[in-house]
Amino acid sequence: MIQQAVTDVTNRIYDHNIKVLTQRATPRKPKSNVRKNSQPSCLPISRSKVKRYPNDLSFKFDYGELLYARGDLDTAIAQFQQAQRNPQRRIDALYLMGQLFLQSKGNTTSPPPSFESRRGIATMDDTKVAILYELGEVLEAGNDLESSHPL
Repeated sequence: MIQQAVTDVTNRIYDHNIKVLTQRATPRKPKSNVRKNSQPSCLPISRSKVKRYPNDLSFKFDYGELLYARGDLDTAIAQFQQAQRNPQRRIDALYLMGQLFLQSKGNTTSPPPSFESRRGIATMDDTKVAILYELGEVLEAGNDLESSHPL
């Protein structure tokens, strides 16, 4: 009797949490270590690390994030192109390159090739959801409704 009451209350809590989370659900962007108002002193330090260690691709990714936050799109794209060779940062680099491509080209009717990174993600995690969401918005903006929901 008591066990049934505990189970009922637990189920109601889960149902309530699911309802609340689905009402305010929005796709999450990949985790980024850069804040919008990051200190400008980080940029020269990161640039010097990239110059000092040209083969360390994680430094290139971090430097690209700082450039992206600053608004230097062309240089950030160049850093992300090199950083995508790092297996740990490949998906995030491709995703951010797609974002930069969309920002630099404005409203485009075709998705950037970097949105193909969704095929490299085996599980449906936050990164893949964000990639699919952005890809769907680009395809919808281009009135390509048949392929605006690729999985």
